[in-house]
Amino acid sequence: MKKLDVGHRLYLSVLLIFLVFAGLFIVFQQRREKEYRVEQLNTRLQDYNVRLHESWSGLGDSIEASLSAYISDHPLTNLRLTIVRSDGVVLFDNLRKDYNALPNHLGRKEIDQAKRDGWGYDINRLSSTMNVDYFYSATWFPADSVFVRSALPYTSDLVEQLRADQHYLWFALGAVLLLLIVLYPFARQLNINFLQLHHTLEETRGEQDKLKRELTQNVAHELKTPVASIQGYLETIIENPNIDEPTRQQFLNRCYAQSRRLSALLQDIQTLHRMDDAPQEQHLEDVDVLSVVRGIEKETALQFEKREMTFLIDANNESSVVIRGTQMLVYGIFRNLVDNALAYAGKGTTVNLTFRRGENAWEIEFADNGVGVPEEHLPRLFERFYRVDKGRSRANGGTGLGLAIVKNAVIKLGGTISVANKEGGGLKFLIRFED
Repeated sequence: MKKLDVGHRLYLSVLLIFLVFAGLFIVFQQRREKEYRVEQLNTRLQDYNVRLHESWSGLGDSIEASLSAYISDHPLTNLRLTIVRSDGVVLFDNLRKDYNALPNHLGRKEIDQAKRDGWGYDINRLSSTMNVDYFYSATWFPADSVFVRSALPYTSDLVEQLRADQHYLWFALGAVLLLLIVLYPFARQLNINFLQLHHTLEETRGEQDKLKRELTQNVAHELKTPVASIQGYLETIIENPNIDEPTRQQFLNRCYAQSRRLSALLQDIQTLHRMDDAPQEQHLEDVDVLSVVRGIEKETALQFEKREMTFLIDANNESSVVIRGTQMLVYGIFRNLVDNALAYAGKGTTVNLTFRRGENAWEIEFADNGVGVPEEHLPRLFERFYRVDKGRSRANGGTGLGLAIVKNAVIKLGGTISVANKEGGGLKFLIRFED
């Protein structure tokens, strides 16, 4: 059997729910309509009982004569009228001449209800004395201690009179048919959209799997280099116990440098994973970017001095530059940009950080006047572990994740970032944070 697609399953589910509700509505409406018609007929017969009682009340023993005259003159036909005393004895029945011989009526449903509530009725009960189905309606008159009971034979005319109106049934069926016609194109389009979404998700999942494999391979490769270096230096020291002290110290220093690089790499990987896997944990607050940058300026002052580089911050006379973010993300953005410039801009260069207030946004430019980057490498500069010059990058102690962290952090804060070469040499990053 062919499996139904999502659109058709949804279509049939909605249709089934609608049919169930329509069925419940029809049953409820039929019952309500019938109750209304029964109450309407009972009210009519109750009115008849009251008027009939008024016509003979106070006439003493001439009940039969006065009642017979009233019944014959009344427009309601085929009525059976019964007068029952409070103890259940039948005092009159217009269809039975031997009404004196009729059994006690105190146990009849309509009589019993009328004794409690003042009126009562019973639908479609077979008369034990007339062998005919009747609709009974009884009224209790305590002043005369009698029940007046009128009854209509349960004929086809009465059945039709009590039948619920069927127009709403046709309305419900018409609504179902309309739903079939209107809903089907939507279900078909939904199925098409779902298939497209499914295809897109499959492609995205495939790309994610590919990226994960590449990331795993890159991480393994990047970890392998410092680990192999540390292992090699230590093996040399262990296998040569008589190695001279300057050489031993040189190897230990190299081991220490590689261990620091390994630690930095693991820390950067952890930072990226934290950004990717737990964005909901980031609680945004007002952060003064200028204050964060001033702190980084102090932290890196000795490194700039050692490389004979200059770090200039231009805030255009602004005392603060406030954006919505977190201290960790803002610090990560600008510390990695500064570290990247220290590593690759070159000795004697200048790094300029400029803040400009645009329309409903802060525009930030981070630029240096160093050697820049070949144009073909610019599109991939924010990729994880991507290096323009692998040997030079490792020699400078870079992890290959700094700019990836920068871009991820900017995106997490709702901003945008781009990179380009400057005219005359150097690299510039343009960051924009909307208010």
